[in-house]
Amino acid sequence: MEGIEYLIECNESNAMSDAGEPGGHRWLLDGPWGLEPCSELEARRQTEVTRSDWRHAVGNRFETPAKILDAALGCIAARGPAKMSLRDVSAAAEVSRGTLYRYFKTKGELLTAISDHVRRGVSAALDEAVAGQPADSGRLRATVDAIMHYGDDHPEVSRVIEAEPAFALQFIRDIFPSFVAQMTELLAPVLDDLGIVQEGTVRREVLAELLLRATSSLYLIPSPNPDELTDAVVTLWASVAAPAKVGDPGPEGEARPDSEVSLQGRSRRLGEG
Repeated sequence: MEGIEYLIECNESNAMSDAGEPGGHRWLLDGPWGLEPCSELEARRQTEVTRSDWRHAVGNRFETPAKILDAALGCIAARGPAKMSLRDVSAAAEVSRGTLYRYFKTKGELLTAISDHVRRGVSAALDEAVAGQPADSGRLRATVDAIMHYGDDHPEVSRVIEAEPAFALQFIRDIFPSFVAQMTELLAPVLDDLGIVQEGTVRREVLAELLLRATSSLYLIPSPNPDELTDAVVTLWASVAAPAKVGDPGPEGEARPDSEVSLQGRSRRLGEG
């Protein structure tokens, strides 16, 4: 039965949609630590990649493991991963040790689950940010905003990065390739409209990686003006998406000088140098 999506009808009074409205459905991953929420896109993506079994389920069955994992993040920020104990986590999560051991038998299992918990949380935030967004700069802005402000909604993640940079850096390295793939998928309609992609000057995967590196750096070096940076990224992107071409009339109807040629032209000249 591996790779088959199992569907269970949600109880209409308890189920919540991805938009948080009653009477809908929410995708959950049935893993060794219980059920974790995710977007439908992430569910389908993981089914295709790992052939995990996915299913719809009702209500609040994922809340206890998620509560434990959030508490564990706080313990890592306070004590570090080496000194964190399962006793500390159970106390912080306000659950019995028996409940904790039902989901996580060892500290190693818990640490692995934490990484997956954060990865799925960020992935779901990205999917939800672009849901319904048209294939234009609005999708780009939504994606950048989701990355830059994820820490605002999940301060425990930011605390871990500040308190345990070595642990956080290894985590970022481990998950980075999967997020490059997701960014490429989500921004494909925008990326494919770029002249530099259409001409083969730059692959869209490279542009997605560049964007992800720029935005994720804010977690290591926070900015006092993240919204201003978002505006700058979108403006820069727009200038690349609609470059001026050699011979295009300038504001006075005159041909533009070579200094205003398109990014594609500059790239070709540099390559020919």
